[in-house]
Amino acid sequence: MVTTAIRRGSGCGWHRGRWKSCGYRMTDLSRILLATDLDGTFFGAGGTLLERNLRAVDDFKAAGGRFTVATGRIHRDILRVIPGAATLFNAPAILANGACLYDFFAERILSEQRMEPALVRAVVRSVGQYARAHGEEVGVRVSAAEGIFPDPESRNPYIRKDMQSAACSGAALTVSPDGEQMEKLHLYKIVVRGEADAIARVRPLVEAEFGTALTYTSSHPRFFEMNAAGCDKGHGLRRLADWYRGMFGYEPVTVAAGNYENDLSMLRAADIAGCPSDAQELVKPTCRFILCPFQEGSIADLIGRLRAMPA
Repeated sequence: MVTTAIRRGSGCGWHRGRWKSCGYRMTDLSRILLATDLDGTFFGAGGTLLERNLRAVDDFKAAGGRFTVATGRIHRDILRVIPGAATLFNAPAILANGACLYDFFAERILSEQRMEPALVRAVVRSVGQYARAHGEEVGVRVSAAEGIFPDPESRNPYIRKDMQSAACSGAALTVSPDGEQMEKLHLYKIVVRGEADAIARVRPLVEAEFGTALTYTSSHPRFFEMNAAGCDKGHGLRRLADWYRGMFGYEPVTVAAGNYENDLSMLRAADIAGCPSDAQELVKPTCRFILCPFQEGSIADLIGRLRAMPA
């Protein structure tokens, strides 16, 4: 039986193939803190909000559970795809792959882990030089609290598509990697976009050049993502658990759901982890629950399984 790691001090969870009781039935969800990835996990096909998931989340929150998201997106982009984020989430969101904890109800950043402007400029410059020298169709954009910023020299069609989507939230701005404006930004994440084979060629070169200065991950074969060293969704989940302890005075049972490489650290950090059955294969061994396919409502499936767990 696959087990899920128990965070130190939690007092409950899956341990050596058996559920270690927290002293209450899992039908009481008041200590559950559930964080889910969006694309390929909570969203349905085409980035749609599934009614089955929404009903299950409403019931989960009514029973005292805390629900939020852990995503690579920034808060501006969340509001574009989930206009009612302030009412849907009753816990702070983990954004930009763990770089930011954001309270949608209060409309404020609670904590953040920024990237150094000089390092961001160096990565943008290096990828751009490589792309031009080798004729690779890859482009770069940078996510910050203030918006999404493309490399102005990029002609990559994926970057153009991303920026057209971002423009809907008023976040499409352009900044030169050498411009003074970058020094003023809350820089969270660098994203390299391109076809999967081009990304597969670029990623090892960037990792070799910048080493431990960055955290590297991916949320799709056509995405290669970088954050500050030590920053990932697992780090974000631990910071969110700290928020919970400070707010309520007791230890939460952390539950995480995700489907891809950039979710792996969060799934490992959670007390209970789940993934859709169509998740990336490397994710599945970490998860206690293999859920229904994401387009059928995997988060509703997860909440149902939490309710059915023994004391």
